[in-house]
Amino acid sequence: MSDDIEVIGIKTNISNLSERAVHRTLVDLVDHVASEGGDALKAIVPHDIGELAKHAGHKGPHDLGLEITASVGVLDIARPGSDPVSMKYPIFVDKGTGIYGESHTPIFAKRSHFMKLPPKEGYSTFQHEVKGQRPQYFMAKTFAFMLTSLDINGKRFKEELKVKLAADELK
Repeated sequence: MSDDIEVIGIKTNISNLSERAVHRTLVDLVDHVASEGGDALKAIVPHDIGELAKHAGHKGPHDLGLEITASVGVLDIARPGSDPVSMKYPIFVDKGTGIYGESHTPIFAKRSHFMKLPPKEGYSTFQHEVKGQRPQYFMAKTFAFMLTSLDINGKRFKEELKVKLAADELK
């Protein structure tokens, strides 16, 4: 009688399904937080200063297997023939310049005796020196928003993951 016993093996792919569920949920989490961060940045960045709002946003997620990345920020603003330093304009607005920036000194005209400043009430002004601009801290504000979003969405992520893993076990 013992010769009549057949052993039947059943293989499941629960671990592969679970791994994919975790990974896909992580990609969705990164995508959601980056998207919300980009939207928050567009709302927070000063709209009356240059083209910051137009260049604000997010990129990603980029799924590199073990690493899932996304970025939120303001792209360099480059104009044909512009000074390479001016491409860092978003950083200057965020961190401040002149007496409000890292140097804590006024900004002086470099090429001539006067700087031509953007028009106010239709007329350009010329100054020998300017105090600079106060920092806006829009990136720090966006980062704080994203941390809160990550906390809230992280809790949702855990719940989604529990549901997906439970569904995988039923397959």
